[in-house]
Amino acid sequence: MKSAQGLLWACVLVGSASAQASVSVPSGYDSEIRFDESLNPFGLGSFGVAANGNAYVAVDRDIFEQPPGGPRRSIHQLVGYFAGALGVVNGLDLYVTDELYGEAWHVDLRTGAVTFGSAPAFTFDFAEGPGGELLASAAAGGFGSNNGIWVVDFAGGMHREVVRLLGPSGSIAFDSAGNLYYATQPATFCPAGGFAVLRFDRARLEAAIAGGPPLDASDGTVVLSGLDSAFDLAFDDRDRLYISNSCGGGLVRTLPGAATLDPTPFIAVPPGNELTLGLQFVDGGAETFDAYQPTGGALWVGINDFSIVAEIRTVQTERPQVTSTPAGTVPPGPLTIQLSDLPPSGNTALCFGLAAPSEVIAFRRGGTPVWFGLDPTVLPICIPLVASPSGDAQLALTWAGGGSAPVSCMALGIDASPATGFGTTAVHTVNLTP
Repeated sequence: MKSAQGLLWACVLVGSASAQASVSVPSGYDSEIRFDESLNPFGLGSFGVAANGNAYVAVDRDIFEQPPGGPRRSIHQLVGYFAGALGVVNGLDLYVTDELYGEAWHVDLRTGAVTFGSAPAFTFDFAEGPGGELLASAAAGGFGSNNGIWVVDFAGGMHREVVRLLGPSGSIAFDSAGNLYYATQPATFCPAGGFAVLRFDRARLEAAIAGGPPLDASDGTVVLSGLDSAFDLAFDDRDRLYISNSCGGGLVRTLPGAATLDPTPFIAVPPGNELTLGLQFVDGGAETFDAYQPTGGALWVGINDFSIVAEIRTVQTERPQVTSTPAGTVPPGPLTIQLSDLPPSGNTALCFGLAAPSEVIAFRRGGTPVWFGLDPTVLPICIPLVASPSGDAQLALTWAGGGSAPVSCMALGIDASPATGFGTTAVHTVNLTP
């Protein structure tokens, strides 16, 4: 959701270009490119993701719609200005500003209707407030002015500042309880350890939104300090806060609760000058955004070296897989069960039984669900295995014949390091034949 104005800060670090983005995510996750703008890397600006999975991306003056797996199309073009901040709120309402003057456009993603309106000048970021308000982080006074957080009056232009801050514009995000988080920005460019994150409690923010006096930095609580960068903020479904780095690349996150930084970077610093910029998390439903979980949402990340690499990626959970040879009908003879994408070098239990009508959450471990798809009324037979360093394992069996029956299996993999995670496969069924 970041403005083009904010992206200019990142350009200072441009040096020799890398050939392509080299994104290293933890085991139990995978990533893929969802939008590529390598032909015009300086043009790639902010983005937002709608409830239907479409991404909306600003490239210079064009706003593109990028459906999953489909071609992009231009849905709006600014005349005379480059796009500034772009945000999708409620999953259905797209707001985009010009980069300087506070002109704004609303695109109703239900109908495609475009409405002209207003936002604070120099808007850097949008977010939806706890009561559904449209909030903007903006240095509305112009270059060199202090940032503030504003309630946006899109139709009337009577924007109201509810948090008064010092320093350049920073990003805003809300946790699941409706508390506001703000990334403070130093006056000098990219000082090591010079960034912090403030939390403003929901009740105090709501009082200011309701007409009370504006808050200031002293009304917030410093929850993280000594950060090397804090360009954008996003929360996942476990209230982990993700923080992108426009000074050196990479991505860090907190442990659940947002007050303690995970010591292991979520995305390792890539080689070259690939900076991580805009962020947005899209929830996946009952599944959580934990390693090895099934379809547990997606974290969208903007990556740019402003020379060759300019792309928006998604990071998704990667569930362990189970296959077999033969795959379906098994005559008498050898049967091999193959497991992949398990926690590396971890302990594994491969269990055989009858398939249940649907998968259920059997229990939770540390807040992460354990999915189970075998019939709980039939005691499964479980065989212990150990995954290879690459996360593979297999079991060779021989079917002796003499009958026919469907047999189902699934596996549970637990990482050698408990902090890294665990996951189960989906159920795989083979039909044994005489």
